[in-house]
Amino acid sequence: MACTHRYSSLQSILIKAFAVLMMFSGAGCAAPARVQGSHYVHLLYQHGASKHHRDSPLTVVFIEGDGIPWIDHGTQPAKDPTPAHPLAYHLFKSTPYRAWYLTRPCYNHVRDSACNNHAWTFARYSEPVVSSMSSVIAATLKSQPPQRLILVGHSGGGALAALIAPRIPQVAGVISIAGNLDTDAWTTLHGYEPLADSLNPAHVSGIDMPFIVLSGDRDTNVPLSSIANFLNAHPQVIVEHFADNDHVCCWEKHWPATLDDALARLNVISR
Repeated sequence: MACTHRYSSLQSILIKAFAVLMMFSGAGCAAPARVQGSHYVHLLYQHGASKHHRDSPLTVVFIEGDGIPWIDHGTQPAKDPTPAHPLAYHLFKSTPYRAWYLTRPCYNHVRDSACNNHAWTFARYSEPVVSSMSSVIAATLKSQPPQRLILVGHSGGGALAALIAPRIPQVAGVISIAGNLDTDAWTTLHGYEPLADSLNPAHVSGIDMPFIVLSGDRDTNVPLSSIANFLNAHPQVIVEHFADNDHVCCWEKHWPATLDDALARLNVISR
């Protein structure tokens, strides 16, 4: 999705910053809190439930995909991995339940001394990344009434949701949307260098909570065949096929009905 126009370095930075500002404004939620995790600084967006869900104990936590970790066909780390179209953020905005959107380390123009391009390339699902995001979720839970969490992750965010879930006792279920749940199989499929400093959900124990995989039949980035090892290792996982969807399209189209269907199949809500 990289732009083909030629801009000066300064113009490119200003254009991208303005575009992200517009995407992350007017969301009908409070300005994000800048929070310190165990290793990184994150942004945490929150919004309340619609009137029909105000009595629900659920909080739906969204985790974004990998965005743009590399440029030049994977030969050069990007200076900013923030996605041009943050799908998880758009789903967060249209979710009628109480919801959080937690940014990944060094995304959304958040920089701290711990940031370097290793954090969004080979170490994008590393122990420091997972523990930092987990620590923010755990700390936020302590400051709010008791609740049950549903983690929703798109693409690489699905990998992070799977890795974070066993660390948070309040997690009642995970919804993976086109999630990269076997990083070894994924890098092999695409001929990428292995994510040597990342955790692989297919090899992590303890992912035994209710879990549903939403898979687009047209997804060539993370096809269902690429997560076969994860599915074999976790027989409780439910797979839901979407014939017309690919890796990005058309998950927004029927949200939040898709969310309610997934929650019902996880036995988190009744229909």
